[in-house]
Amino acid sequence: MNKTEFRLKVFSLSEHLFPMVCRMLGNNANAEDAIQEIMMKLWLKRKEIGKHPNITGLVFLTARNYCIDLMRKKR
Repeated sequence: MNKTEFRLKVFSLSEHLFPMVCRMLGNNANAEDAIQEIMMKLWLKRKEIGKHPNITGLVFLTARNYCIDLMRKKR
């Protein structure tokens, strides 16, 4: 997956991720930081993502798991 494909298929979903991440983390600042970190993680795994049959599901699952990890660290 190259830069353009990543931008179209993955990064374009960040607007849809924001409400979910904001709800899970509690405020906009934490949500913005989390989405940036999630996109970095996905960028590093872009070769595997390109082969995945459900990219949208993978992006949302990654975001959910990242938020859960952050909430566990706060406890």
